[in-house]
Amino acid sequence: MFLILSGFVLTVRFFERMQIIERAIAVQDSTTVRNLFVEAYQSMASTGLRRIPRLLGPVAIGAVLSIFISWYRSQPVDLFELAVSVVKTLFIIFPKFNSTLWTLRVELEGSLFTMAFCMILSKLRYAHRVALCLVAIPIFHNQYGDWTGEKSHYFGCFVLGILMANIITKQKHELEHGPLPTRLEAAPVFPRTVPSTLGASLETLGLSLCYLIYHAWHVVHSTWRSVRHCVQRLPPLLAHVMTNSANTVVFLFGSWLFIYRPEYASDYGAIDTIVHAVFEKEHARMLHRVGAVLILYTVCWSTWLQRIFQSRVCRYWGRISFLLYVVHWPVVLFVGDFVKPWVKGLGWLEESAKRFCTVVTYVVATVIAHVTTIYLDEPYVKWLGALEKRLDMKVPRAAPHQHPDDLSRCA
Repeated sequence: MFLILSGFVLTVRFFERMQIIERAIAVQDSTTVRNLFVEAYQSMASTGLRRIPRLLGPVAIGAVLSIFISWYRSQPVDLFELAVSVVKTLFIIFPKFNSTLWTLRVELEGSLFTMAFCMILSKLRYAHRVALCLVAIPIFHNQYGDWTGEKSHYFGCFVLGILMANIITKQKHELEHGPLPTRLEAAPVFPRTVPSTLGASLETLGLSLCYLIYHAWHVVHSTWRSVRHCVQRLPPLLAHVMTNSANTVVFLFGSWLFIYRPEYASDYGAIDTIVHAVFEKEHARMLHRVGAVLILYTVCWSTWLQRIFQSRVCRYWGRISFLLYVVHWPVVLFVGDFVKPWVKGLGWLEESAKRFCTVVTYVVATVIAHVTTIYLDEPYVKWLGALEKRLDMKVPRAAPHQHPDDLSRCA
């Protein structure tokens, strides 16, 4: 879920601009197209520029906690080795001082992969972008070949996030501005005349798969558009209830898939069989990820669910969640080393001691995450934003009826 959400957050603004670009192309507004392409590429470059220092900040906080715990244990601390481990955390899977931070390496590699993948998608139209994402998901998820790396199946999570950002921004843009002109929707996939050679035949065979996926998704998107159009004709209250009820059902179905366990595969029936046929090696993980995608999709559309996730409590937990993930493991070690033996020494039973330590872990981790978020992480993120603005080379915007070669004279 976390990696899918990362792929979604990293690309949602990029695809919002891509939807405006497609509409500007429809009305032949070349100035808007040029400006938005520059803004889209600058947004991805900005994300890439901040990504490594952004991920190194929480790692440094985790290293400081490791120093305090080592001192409390009366263990020697090699500051040079610890500094080397901090730098290596983003490039080595299991850091010595906090084994849970292996995901930061996946986050870094997946972020760079996401930005490169978006550069490829920026040359394609909406339906072609969806088709390419659907082709890429099983390639990375099934880990075909050693060239993709040991943890490359996590790239499939980022592709799912990219796919959801593309779909949701397209649907929201159509609801706000209406569908694009028909002449832009139909884009030929095959060349009109295919040479009768073996290479051309193989190329046609490969294009056939993309063509099939392209039209299958076109049917899905058209169906969604028709259903939304019918719902909008209903009375406002009835449309509101029907839409949110349907989203709630999909949310519950996604939650059911999200807690999938292989030992209960028979309870999932045809769903397990279909997913296992496509995602043979990691079909259990794929069902979890499909559930996460459905949860993310319904949260983006359901006003009922948004009221829950926009509440003060949920916004607070979302604010400290990153640091809570970083600091929870040192806190678990501290509680396990000192609090649990102390509680058992008072005569508590094993289960009661475990429950008490769980509560202590949650409270202490939340307090530390709150303090580090407010006083360390958020000021650090603001400083990174200010540093990026100082480094920005201030690319000028194109004026109407201005040739791109004239931009150098405006600088």
